[in-house]
Amino acid sequence: LRVRVSLARAERKIKRLEHQIAPVSPVAVDAGVPAVKE
Repeated sequence: LRVRVSLARAERKIKRLEHQIAPVSPVAVDAGVPAVKE
């Protein structure tokens, strides 16, 4: 399970970087997971 959590966090970080480089749609994905605030 820890590996899956780390993978999910990595994916979210990648999505955040993509949004920073080229904002596509609203940040609804990040809003759905407020726990990820590192």
